[in-house]
Amino acid sequence: MSVIDKFGPFDEFARDASMVTVELKNGEIITGVLIVYPNYIGAIEGEDDLIFSPKEVIKVFQTPEDLKKRSKSGWFWLYDPKEFSRL
Repeated sequence: MSVIDKFGPFDEFARDASMVTVELKNGEIITGVLIVYPNYIGAIEGEDDLIFSPKEVIKVFQTPEDLKKRSKSGWFWLYDPKEFSRL
């Protein structure tokens, strides 16, 4: 079972797109992660590169701040949609 399947589904702010927070194996919390269903990382707010390995993610959840975000404008998309990193 994927991490997304284990902890989702998540509220969407756009069709098939959700803002989430992830917890890594080392305990680090990464906020502002845009996931595109079924389980792709599309962007990370304030980052222009993937700053963690998807294999390091142990938990995915939504905070009240994640649920308030309604725009993905101005973000650097990490990859072509066909090459998103799978969670």
